[in-house]
Amino acid sequence: MKTELDPLLYGTGSSITNSAGLLSGNDHLSYYSSTNDHSNHIFQWCYWIVVFLQLFSIVVLFLGQTLAIFFYDLTVRLGFQEDVEDIGASLVQVNRSFGIADTVLYLPILISSLLGLVWKWRKPSLVCTAASAGIHSYWSLTTLFIFLLEGRNIDLVTDWNYYVPITTYIECAVYFVYGIGVLTFLYVHMDRILSEFQ
Repeated sequence: MKTELDPLLYGTGSSITNSAGLLSGNDHLSYYSSTNDHSNHIFQWCYWIVVFLQLFSIVVLFLGQTLAIFFYDLTVRLGFQEDVEDIGASLVQVNRSFGIADTVLYLPILISSLLGLVWKWRKPSLVCTAASAGIHSYWSLTTLFIFLLEGRNIDLVTDWNYYVPITTYIECAVYFVYGIGVLTFLYVHMDRILSEFQ
């Protein structure tokens, strides 16, 4: 026997389910419209977070890596590189070599990714964003283990006097997770990007 709460549980034309416990035609449209709106809201938030972080990465990469090729001491003063007295002359050249590789390859990929995302170009947004995400995770994991292994084998490493701040470990962890997150985002929303972008 139905109670006075039945209209709330079952309803007629505007509730979620009918007396058989099934969605009515109008309710189907309302339910899926609400679901799609929620999904679209999440997509937009994630999308613009990726755009912002790609832009942020371009600025940091230029200041920390590109400038290090020509003005290494300046990048040390800015806090983007380690001082020669802390890591030795050999690792300074390693850092500058990474700076060259980042400027020649990584930076153009990031810029292409950003332009593709902002102007919704299908191929650059997918290919370059995925490539940059892979590099994000790779360099952060490599850097993390360089510092961990150098710290554990300090007696075997000459000219190493660098104390790694906790913020560096946090930065590496954040970029590793970010890279994996971007790849996941692209995989989940690949069909939408392919259908909506130019």
